[in-house]
Amino acid sequence: MRSDPVFGFQVPIALKGVENAILNPRETWTDKSAYDAQARALVDMFGKNFARIRNARGCRGEGGRSDAEASGRVDRGRALHWLSLLGK
Repeated sequence: MRSDPVFGFQVPIALKGVENAILNPRETWTDKSAYDAQARALVDMFGKNFARIRNARGCRGEGGRSDAEASGRVDRGRALHWLSLLGK
């Protein structure tokens, strides 16, 4: 297993019947900087969406803003927590 540097979750490095490159999506892109930019954009989109969900459910951080809005970043642990709640 390896830790994804952008999202922080664990990813297998090998699976029977699956090309190893597919398990590391960055390696499937010719332009690595374009992948990095897209990954950061995806993190930002998750952050905005989670902030919207938190606000809709009345979960507030300091100053009446969600923690994601207040910090300007996504807390990976909280993001994964909210993903798990949405899947139930």
